[in-house]
Amino acid sequence: MQLQDGGRAIKASGTVRTYERLDYRGSVAADDGGPDLYFTPGSIVGTDSKDTEVGVRVQFDVLRSGGGFVAENIRRL
Repeated sequence: MQLQDGGRAIKASGTVRTYERLDYRGSVAADDGGPDLYFTPGSIVGTDSKDTEVGVRVQFDVLRSGGGFVAENIRRL
């Protein structure tokens, strides 16, 4: 997965692969491939955390974090 212009976020879409409903953490698989992107409770926009579950299609921003990438601003499609 590549980022534009020196690390700014890019928009992507994909599918929720794992989701822990008790702590709102999980991972998404981007449509364009690459490793799964992890997310935390603050990554889900609005009330979508109540509707998030494995298999749901989402749109998100890809950001570099530490040694990898994470999904932020996750919205259900």
